Amino acid sequence: MLTRRLQLVALLCCFLIGLSACSRKWAVIGAAAAATGAGAYYYVKGDLKRNYDAPMDQTWAATVAALEELQMSVESKQNDALTGVIKGKLADGKGFTVNLKRLGENLTEVGIRIGTFGDRTKSEAIHDKILSLTQKLGKRGCFTRDSLIAELSECPGILAPVLLDPHKKL
Repeated sequence: MLTRRLQLVALLCCFLIGLSACSRKWAVIGAAAAATGAGAYYYVKGDLKRNYDAPMDQTWAATVAALEELQMSVESKQNDALTGVIKGKLADGKGFTVNLKRLGENLTEVGIRIGTFGDRTKSEAIHDKILSLTQKLGKRGCFTRDSLIAELSECPGILAPVLLDPHKKL
């Protein structure tokens, strides 16, 4: 009887230790998720992702403009109100994919993959350009396609006609 009771207590202790370790693990994961809010990069399976404090349409337009300004060859663009995908090739022949996903009214996730396994340096350069354009376009607190075209027409190297028809194949 005493052996059985000790076994039960030992099992209960193991369960509680495992539960506390599990809760610590989830607390760490929750803290990491909070740290990857808008502004922080996070690397997931070759994709360098970042959340932008901007609506989907503004982030899409800034992404298209950033790729144009960086003179990246875009092969296809598809988007709707919730998601978007841009595919193309760099000058060195490596392919790239940019995935956009609406996370909220004013929150959009952008993931960039260069080549098969990803290139963090090039992905960060693209994210930096997208960030500068979203900040420039969002400085007034409101955004329309016309205001975007007006803003970008003042910036050298950015082709505003591309923004007139976002579904236009380049």
